Amino acid sequence: MKNARSKPSKLLAVVVVLVIASIAASTVTSLAAQPKNTSNKEANYAPDQILVRFKPSIAANAAVYKLASDAASASINATVIKQYSVVPGLEVVKLPSGLSVTDAITHYQTNGNVAYAEPDYIATPAATATLPASSVMNDSGYTAAITPDIALPNDPYYQYQWAFPDMNASGAWNKTTGSTSTIIADVDTGADATHPDLAANLLPQYNAAPELVMDSMHGTHTAGIIGAVGNNSIGITGTNWRTSILPVVALNATGGYYSDIISAWQYAASNGATIINNSFGGTGYSQAMNDTINACPQCLFVCAAGNNASNNDVSPFYPASLRDPNIISVAAINSDDSLASFSNYGATTVNLGAPGVGILSTIWWNTTGTVNGVSGVKGYDTWDGTSMATPYVTGVAGLIKTVNPSLSVAQIRNAILNNVDPDSYLSGLVSTGGKLDAAKAVDSVTATLTPTLSPAVTAQNANSLDLFMRGSDGALWYKYWTGTTWTASTSLGGVLTSAPAATSPANGAMDVFVRGSDNALWWQNTTDNGTTWSGWKGLGGVLGSAPAVTSSGSAMSVFVRGTDGALWWQNTTNSGTTWSGWKSLSGVLGSAPAATSSGSGAMAVFVQGSDNGLWWQNTANSGTTWSGWKGLGGVLGSAPAATSSGSGAMAVFVHGRDNGLWWQNTANSGTTWSGWKGLGGVLITSPAATSPANGAMDVFVLGSDNGLWWQNTANSGTMWSGWTYADGI
Repeated sequence: MKNARSKPSKLLAVVVVLVIASIAASTVTSLAAQPKNTSNKEANYAPDQILVRFKPSIAANAAVYKLASDAASASINATVIKQYSVVPGLEVVKLPSGLSVTDAITHYQTNGNVAYAEPDYIATPAATATLPASSVMNDSGYTAAITPDIALPNDPYYQYQWAFPDMNASGAWNKTTGSTSTIIADVDTGADATHPDLAANLLPQYNAAPELVMDSMHGTHTAGIIGAVGNNSIGITGTNWRTSILPVVALNATGGYYSDIISAWQYAASNGATIINNSFGGTGYSQAMNDTINACPQCLFVCAAGNNASNNDVSPFYPASLRDPNIISVAAINSDDSLASFSNYGATTVNLGAPGVGILSTIWWNTTGTVNGVSGVKGYDTWDGTSMATPYVTGVAGLIKTVNPSLSVAQIRNAILNNVDPDSYLSGLVSTGGKLDAAKAVDSVTATLTPTLSPAVTAQNANSLDLFMRGSDGALWYKYWTGTTWTASTSLGGVLTSAPAATSPANGAMDVFVRGSDNALWWQNTTDNGTTWSGWKGLGGVLGSAPAVTSSGSAMSVFVRGTDGALWWQNTTNSGTTWSGWKSLSGVLGSAPAATSSGSGAMAVFVQGSDNGLWWQNTANSGTTWSGWKGLGGVLGSAPAATSSGSGAMAVFVHGRDNGLWWQNTANSGTTWSGWKGLGGVLITSPAATSPANGAMDVFVLGSDNGLWWQNTANSGTMWSGWTYADGI
């Protein structure tokens, strides 16, 4: 069995290192300022293989290339063991025993068909990554400053992740928390797929270096920073709460070859990754590495600046020091925003700073580490390094890609670098003079959407759907589903300042409620299937949001968010002939409410709380007594929608922070709930939902194209139809 790679004992000093904690003494010699280190006097490399690239004119013809490659290797009894599709003509050549790397390179360089030949450099990690307990920071001061009206996860160790408030992550999370449709590659030592805080966000791992022994937790730590599952009440959160991380193995604790890193990049680029995290680097310049990055213009390479406390403008560190337009080079900063003592810097070759000291993240689930000074914590540890700073930038690139998938690599890179938070400590040390600002970066690419309001939907019977929406003229418009198609829209007049709410207490009867231009509640109704309407009638009040309404027979209840932020309601028992007047249910609402009736006298009302979670309360006696507020968790991006599809059966739908539609349901009047389930889509408003029959539900949203989309289920949500375009009003 072939032995695992070990650090060469007779080679020169380390060139590429995984840039993590416990920084070893620098092995970089001072060089004149230049874009590439051509001397490579301190480069470790494989003693028995080299990288060779044949000229493009040769590689362009497969038959010619094969003849040239075979002849060149045969003349020295060498063997071609790998060829790359990403860079035509690039190959790894295994040398025969007794032939030195220097002699082999000379042989190929004298061949007129060869563009270049170079050593296959070795990447090696630093010795350790764990901070001593005495140096771990308690950053409660950061979390204390966070106000409750912005997106924060419920993960218990979030309070120790000082990096997120420092980089204004919550401001970005108000726009998006990531999406599994965004693929981020992490070229590293692999990630632990058994870790409960990572597994849901990991794609199957690919090993670009199968001869390596998997003995390093470095890749699990960087993966956690990019995308540990957020808001799952476990451990930490990642920069992306939901994402698809593609772990690609190219190194281990004792090293990895450049040739394997190139293989890893090739695999990532050909398997959907447009953002690649690179928490490694070193002093050995490689034209092959540079060619590979140039051959992947669709990928953003986020690279660690290095841990040698040196100036990369003078002593380059690769790949971070390469000048390709699809590279970002990242330095590490402390919690006071100063440059970390170990971090490399460079006024022209390092782009920005990001948190890289005392960084809590995931490690192998079957090992223990230190959290906030407490040792022996399973699955988490606190590390230092530009290796840790880099995945924060990678993660923000993922958020940007999620919120605007059409952006080019250049646009994503510019969004990050043109929107840093100015940092006086970094002035003259990095090209932007600033540190990572997630909120500013994401805000800069968030599309400005035409102001629109959510629809309202109700069903009179098993075969009907009636849809209401505020039109572009500010009036209420209405149309209905015939069973095969939608009718043309009809105007019901009015001047709306909110989305409408609608209910159907009986076949042929409908009631619709809106906030008028005076901010009061107005409504009208029909008893003949919409042939004639009553005209607008006022119910007073001063509304702070759109209303919600539910009905059971001749009884109706309408709910609103008052200007005091609390929930208010009034009801009627005679189809609106008389109303009770306004009554308070208290609470601090972050959105309009949603309401449904799951049986005679039974009602439930749902709201987005000031913590952006979903809260609800219910009554079994038509509102004589209420249960009080109960939490259902989640991180809502807008008001909820609710419906009941049978006695005791309820479903609630929300616009998630990833702009997708999420829902959960209960079959026992809310005694137990299913937990959140995704229905996809890209929403720009709150959803609307109705149930035309037992087990049947329909949900409507306004999509990112400002069009109306819907999907339905006939079996209580076991299967859904998928999104169908319903046109606009």
